[in-house]
This record gives sequence, structure tokens and C-alpha cells, in this order.
Amino acid sequence: MFTEYFPDSDKRKMREDFRKLKQGNRTVREYEREFTHLLNCVPDVARIEQDRVECFVRGLRPGVFRMVHAFKFRTFAEVLDRALWVEHGNACEREEREHLRKTKERNGLAVVRGDSLVPRSPRSTRGGSPKARDLCDV
Repeated sequence: MFTEYFPDSDKRKMREDFRKLKQGNRTVREYEREFTHLLNCVPDVARIEQDRVECFVRGLRPGVFRMVHAFKFRTFAEVLDRALWVEHGNACEREEREHLRKTKERNGLAVVRGDSLVPRSPRSTRGGSPKARDLCDV
């Protein structure tokens, strides 16, 4: 599409950038924009749909890659849709875990290694309040 507007050195650089492209810390949507931009600039790197699908999937973060790679999608649109859903599901799961952790902390429980809970140790006071002493004597 835009290949006629770029010098050969720029096209070589873009081809290399495309080959090395990874999602990294970006969202799936941000990764897709960069992927599509580079593909529009140097379309010969992935001429057929299946090549685009494989290149895109290969660059996804491991957690998203595993969930998308398990299916053999034929179109880029299908892969993108699934990757966006997986990313959304992962975000919801993270949010739920964080909410659960905060709720447990608020209720006086400390999270230790996963979901194991232990009562928090009471805060000691200088005078050694009777309540703190009673808890320690148990």
C-alpha cells in the first residue's frame, strides 16, 4: 500500500520491526494497531491471511497466546476478537483477586501464599494492653 513512499532502507527496518514485534506491555488493541500499521507499510511480510494470523498470535503475551493458539483460527478478525476477549477476562480475574485480597485484609485476615488465611497479629502497644496480652497468652 505505502511501499512506494518509503526508501528501501526504511522498508528493511520496518520488515525487521515487524518480525520482532511483540505485544509486551501493550494492550491487545495497541499491539494490533502497531501490527496493522507495519503490515500496511510492508505488506509483503505476510501476504496471505494465514501468515498474518500466525505472525500476530506469535507476538502475543504468553497468557493470551496460550488461550488463542489453542484454537486454529483462520482469519485475523477471529484471532483479534479472541485475544481481546482473553485480555478482558484476564483483567476481570485480576480485578476480582485484588478485590478479594482487600476484603480479606479489611476483615483482619492476612493472605499468605495464595488463598491461605491467617489471623493478623494484633498491634502491640507500649503499655501492653490487657487485650494484647490475653491474645498472646492463648
